Amino acid sequence: MKSAMYFEETQALMKTFSQEDQVYFQDLWDYFNLAGFLYEEKALREQVYNLALDFSQAGADGLTAKDYFGLDPKGMADQIIENMPKESTRSVLKYGAIISGIVTFYRLLSDFASQAVLVLKPLVYLTDIILGLLAVGIIFYLLRRLIFVEEKAKKAIYVAFVLVLGFYFVGEIVGVRFLPALAWFVVPSPWDALLMTGSSGALILWQWKEEFGRAFIFPIVAFLVVGFLHRWTLAQGVQNLGMTVLLPTVIIVFGLVIYYWFTIRALKKNRTESDK
Repeated sequence: MKSAMYFEETQALMKTFSQEDQVYFQDLWDYFNLAGFLYEEKALREQVYNLALDFSQAGADGLTAKDYFGLDPKGMADQIIENMPKESTRSVLKYGAIISGIVTFYRLLSDFASQAVLVLKPLVYLTDIILGLLAVGIIFYLLRRLIFVEEKAKKAIYVAFVLVLGFYFVGEIVGVRFLPALAWFVVPSPWDALLMTGSSGALILWQWKEEFGRAFIFPIVAFLVVGFLHRWTLAQGVQNLGMTVLLPTVIIVFGLVIYYWFTIRALKKNRTESDK
């Protein structure tokens, strides 16, 4: 059975559970997904499916999820995950490369939209990658801890979550300004426009098949448009505040709003389909 089929079959089994058991099992499932981030996805989904299948049979005998799985689902899940096959080094590197590529590309887009000439900054990109990987790893760890904790502990985790995001954004926005201009490389016009248009087009084509991936098209196009607008206003000597500040801000905000709207709509659509 393929990984996607395990997911669908588990969802189908969950619909047969009582409301209380569904909440319990969903927390267990979420914990497997977060705690097993570096473990083989198919093996994890198969394990969760088998747990759901076993419980569906036990539930027919009148047992609840708490009766069957116990009062320490986290401990049970940790023991199971410890014996699961881990992702290969190649897969881990692939995930790291994807995260690194995303943060680096959006740095390039931001620079293209805000600077008259695109300057490649290797040390800045390296810092972006390190901060991005650290932030993603810590956030996954906090989300995992959030599932099976008391209400008081959740508040501390929420605070830690905000601090991590704050540290990340401060590092991204302020910290990189103090980095030395080491090995900077200026990409002259029109090669900067060709580079960003070509790379953006390639990314859009790559993400087009995925519904959630298509949402990224809107901020990408927004930053590209602002970059071209910025170069046009400089070439024409336009100094109007509306054209140099207000319009670019509106375009970027509009792109981000459409991105969030598209993402939320896709989530609702998936939830509706899974409830049928």
